[in-house]
Amino acid sequence: MPAEFLHVYTALCVSKELGIFKRKYFPLIVMGSQGPDPFLYVPFDSDIHSWSEKLHKEDFQILFLQNLGEVLRQQSPHFAIAFMSHYILDNMVHPYIISRTGDNIKHGQLERAIDRNFLEYLGISPDSFKMSKLLPQSIPYNLDIAFKDAIKKTNPDEQFHAGYLTSAFRHMKLYHSLYDTFPIAMESFAYLLAKANIAYLLQGLRRVPFKDPLNIERRPWIYNEEIHHEDVISLVKMAIERAIEKGRAYLDGSPLLI
Repeated sequence: MPAEFLHVYTALCVSKELGIFKRKYFPLIVMGSQGPDPFLYVPFDSDIHSWSEKLHKEDFQILFLQNLGEVLRQQSPHFAIAFMSHYILDNMVHPYIISRTGDNIKHGQLERAIDRNFLEYLGISPDSFKMSKLLPQSIPYNLDIAFKDAIKKTNPDEQFHAGYLTSAFRHMKLYHSLYDTFPIAMESFAYLLAKANIAYLLQGLRRVPFKDPLNIERRPWIYNEEIHHEDVISLVKMAIERAIEKGRAYLDGSPLLI
């Protein structure tokens, strides 16, 4: 999965193109853009942490997203579309990341390197990006209920309690608040967690150098035995175009699809 900024950027581009962006929705669009990743920030509670893996599984995520879209269609379509854009960006960029990395720690470090280099490509200083400042102060309780209802419709046997999403959000916001204040200390902490295989998401030193992380030189990379030459900028553009297409259909009454 790409790191935080790329998901935020994609969701904002999609929301603006669809005409659903309003300043008051900005924090929840940012939150929605993170998809199931917030559950990764609760590594010591397996009941909550496990939902990141479950919601990333293709067979589960497709039906879950349709159900979430229906539950949120009236109250929070901006959140639902941002959530959908997360899956589409993952599908576009993740194969490239997998092809270039051989273990989990390098995987996370490349994600961070892509974020930093994409910010620079946009003319934004990477050190000015403060995720904690973009997230909402809190999330509406109706989103917790929406997740619970969507998961129950997807698989009645699954146990998802109202409050899981709020807990994940609080852990994520705490981490980013600490990181934005104490980046070196938090990078060291993240690295130690990764070495202990405790927290996949918190694994990357954000400043580890990678040669041409955006693949500007369009060097070939292999995924599922197929040779590709796309750069990350092109992959992100394709993800945005697809998310706009799916988001427009959703706003017109179709199910929320990837």
